[in-house]
Amino acid sequence: GQTIDGLVIRWPGGAAEEIAGVDVNRRYTIRQGARQAVEVAPRRQVAIAPQRVETAVESGRARILTPSRPPLPRLTYRNAQGAAAEAPTGDDQTTLVNLWASWCAPCVEELRQFAQHEDQIRRAGVNILAFSVEESPDGSVLTPAAAELLKQIKFPFTAGRLDDRGVDQLDALQRALLDAQSPLPLPCSFLLDRRGAVCAIYRGPVDVPQLLKDVQLIEQMDAQAFRETAQPHRGRWRREPDLTNPFQVATKLYEGGMNDEAIAYLRRLIDIGLARGPDSQRLKPEQLYFFLGTLLEDKADYAAAQDAYEVVMRIEPQNQEVMRRLAEVAAKRGDATKAAGLLELLVRLNPADASLRFDWAERLAEMGKVNEALTQYRLLGGSPVWQTATLRAAWLLATHPDPSVRKPNEAIQLAQRLCDETGDDNPAHLDALAAAYAAAGQFDEAVTAVDKALAAAR
Repeated sequence: GQTIDGLVIRWPGGAAEEIAGVDVNRRYTIRQGARQAVEVAPRRQVAIAPQRVETAVESGRARILTPSRPPLPRLTYRNAQGAAAEAPTGDDQTTLVNLWASWCAPCVEELRQFAQHEDQIRRAGVNILAFSVEESPDGSVLTPAAAELLKQIKFPFTAGRLDDRGVDQLDALQRALLDAQSPLPLPCSFLLDRRGAVCAIYRGPVDVPQLLKDVQLIEQMDAQAFRETAQPHRGRWRREPDLTNPFQVATKLYEGGMNDEAIAYLRRLIDIGLARGPDSQRLKPEQLYFFLGTLLEDKADYAAAQDAYEVVMRIEPQNQEVMRRLAEVAAKRGDATKAAGLLELLVRLNPADASLRFDWAERLAEMGKVNEALTQYRLLGGSPVWQTATLRAAWLLATHPDPSVRKPNEAIQLAQRLCDETGDDNPAHLDALAAAYAAAGQFDEAVTAVDKALAAAR
């Protein structure tokens, strides 16, 4: 057979090294300077027989622990008698909010299990709020089928009907917490701790033993331990994962068209943040109050919006976006003086911002400081808003009741410039030109301008 007489290796750098004891059809590890080869055992040859791989069937069930523990939105439901009631959560009692329907077989079995294990559940200190989501004829009471089911199984916990608005709030909550943006299934449950914070979501039925185990988890574990338990896999983190900010729940409510509910949720977050102090680092008051202000402004509650923005200003006195919002709200409330003061500061900080300067000029005009307003309008020549600013200046100069302000000839020049720019095709510009001519006593020219305005408006 074949043999190897010797092996010479030339290493980087040029040094040669002779290695002895090397045989054919072997594997070796050779290290520079060792002068010997270390044999490496061959890899195992494993015969793999082909077989069918069974695909796991999705059950649709999921148990999701939520380390961020956001508070549950305020829910109003109809009790068995049809009276409106607020869901009691966070009253120093662990609570399970459960959604069900009488036509849903897994829901019915889950409710039976709750009823059969009443003693265990109550001993664990858990209250169950079981809300039917079935549409009733008058929208206020349980359907006959739902009421009959509760009676048949002798359901011992609180039960009632939750309307679509309430279900939508819970859907927004779970969408804020989960990456998978799918609708709530039936049954579905939310486990709350003693403060009314969501600690777990069960998509599909939850077994009573699992429920009691999770109740023990949330009561006995600190936040860090619960966070570790909530992870699907054990291991070490390269960096700590970010927790869902409860602020995102308010955002989801707003995106779902639930403005009032988002406002109520933000107010609750603010109350929680004030109560917990430094423990609520994720509940940044400036962020909460700013979003609250925008939602209040959106529903035309300008006084409350101004209050919210002013809280942000006390925290971040240099926040220019909040200054802008405050100026807008003050203007909408008719407080031109406050708006002008804020806009003046903003213009000094942003002298090239034409929209800020125009808004400042508008507020000055409302305050009766017409000459100051005209100065700002004139400075806007050549800016993106020059036509609007020039039109406002032309009207003031043509029609102001104070003779010291009124300058018809300058008004004619400004209005004519606008008309030349738009080719006598803008009725508003032609109206201003007519007013300027009339103020100057040039009535024939004024009539001509009015005729052109009427023609342009047709």
